[in-house]
Amino acid sequence: MVSVRLAYVIGRYPAASHAFVLREIEALRGLGAVIETITIRPPRRAELLTSADRLAAASTYRVLPAGR
Repeated sequence: MVSVRLAYVIGRYPAASHAFVLREIEALRGLGAVIETITIRPPRRAELLTSADRLAAASTYRVLPAGR
């Protein structure tokens, strides 16, 4: 069996406009792929609308720290 390991690097993740990306990542993980998510800027609290958004935010590596 081939193991797939991918990284998604996104400017701000998760965000409301990234619903498709979030579903794609969840589907790939469901197939056994190892997915690392990396965001340049952390998400805005107002964009963490669902539990899936909050879980994605908690497991995503942040390059820049949160602002004020």
